[in-house]
Amino acid sequence: MNNQQIQTVDTTQRDVTSFLISGTIFSATFAGSMNYSKYKKDKISKYEAIKETAKLGVQGGIGTGCAVSAANSIAKKNYLGALFAIGLGAVGVYATEKLYDKAYDKFANNNKNEIKEEKNDESTTK
Repeated sequence: MNNQQIQTVDTTQRDVTSFLISGTIFSATFAGSMNYSKYKKDKISKYEAIKETAKLGVQGGIGTGCAVSAANSIAKKNYLGALFAIGLGAVGVYATEKLYDKAYDKFANNNKNEIKEEKNDESTTK
């Protein structure tokens, strides 16, 4: 083998950050297509579709990142760390739900006229 060492891959560690980003992109893409379909069928407004897409994208990223972190902890036999990662993910998803709803409500109250005009424009163009 000419004094070459065989490299092995450490399968106990996955990069949490890249999975967080991938989970966010995947979730936002899926949620976006779902909400676009609802928007085209006049089931939700454009603002609601954007809000839900962003919220579900962030929640998917948090869930994916925490799941990978929990899997890394289990591979190291750190079960308390895995439990912590799962709990952190649940809290993150819940907090995102509440914060997005609050922020959207505040945005909607501050921009009632714009949203109303947008809805009127949408109904005349469909």
